Amino acid sequence: MKRSKVYLMYSHVEGIRRNYPYWPSTFGSCAANNCTNSARGGGLCAVCHEKKLAKYVGADHAKRYHDSVKVEHAAYLDMKDAIEVID
Repeated sequence: MKRSKVYLMYSHVEGIRRNYPYWPSTFGSCAANNCTNSARGGGLCAVCHEKKLAKYVGADHAKRYHDSVKVEHAAYLDMKDAIEVID
């Protein structure tokens, strides 16, 4: 069965998100050839997902999404640290 472009786009959106977990997680080598990044669960790293996402939405949109995930993840970690300080 052939997957729709929207489904494929979404799989890479989720792949980027998956590489920024909120809880402890295992990371291994990225599954892509010639990639030296680490990836959650040994799948594709966020950078490789971004490159694949760019094929569907363009490099600018893919980078903007990836950057937004990084910002959101950093904000979450800051809030988590704030809770620990308040306690």
